[in-house]
Amino acid sequence: MNPVGRPSLVARVLVWARRPNSRLVGAGRARRRSSSSLDGTLLDPTPLTPEAVNRHVTRNLAGTLTLELPGITYFSLEPERRWPAFAAIETGDGLDGSMRGLEPGSFRLSVMVGHGTLERVRHETMGLGRDTADVLLPHPTYDGLCWLSILNPTAGRFDMVVGPRLADAYRAMRSRLGMDMGMPPVTAGQSQPQALGYLDL
Repeated sequence: MNPVGRPSLVARVLVWARRPNSRLVGAGRARRRSSSSLDGTLLDPTPLTPEAVNRHVTRNLAGTLTLELPGITYFSLEPERRWPAFAAIETGDGLDGSMRGLEPGSFRLSVMVGHGTLERVRHETMGLGRDTADVLLPHPTYDGLCWLSILNPTAGRFDMVVGPRLADAYRAMRSRLGMDMGMPPVTAGQSQPQALGYLDL
């Protein structure tokens, strides 16, 4: 059910897998729902850490900067305000309390997507609890702003599902900020139409 002209998820995953350093490995605590993909493919169950994900994003998505706040790290391409963000890692209650009550060491990786992607994921994961681990779900607080999130991701789920979504969000943000059209990034004091809206993925 992909729009005409858009590559399928399988095609995007193949492109991602062929990139140098595309695979992410780390250690940490995670509660996972399954170690296989929807088609039954076995996935690497190695749990990741926030630090491993942070290193991967900043090293593999050129120009990515971070904004560190209590309990949350935002990933952005804007050099001064570090906003808008295309992804985030939540490790504590921080701004929205979505991590409250989870076991120590848990973290939530979030990524901005388009409205169509959000609704497709919402339909595919209907019935799953908001704190189901290792499954990409609508964000428990910011789904209305077109954010997806995954709690305690494993290496296999990252490689198969989350990595391609991060790459899509990164490219969409570059386009939104004019970075792929010879335009400078948005800086403090300037406005960028729709920069805080959802990404057209």
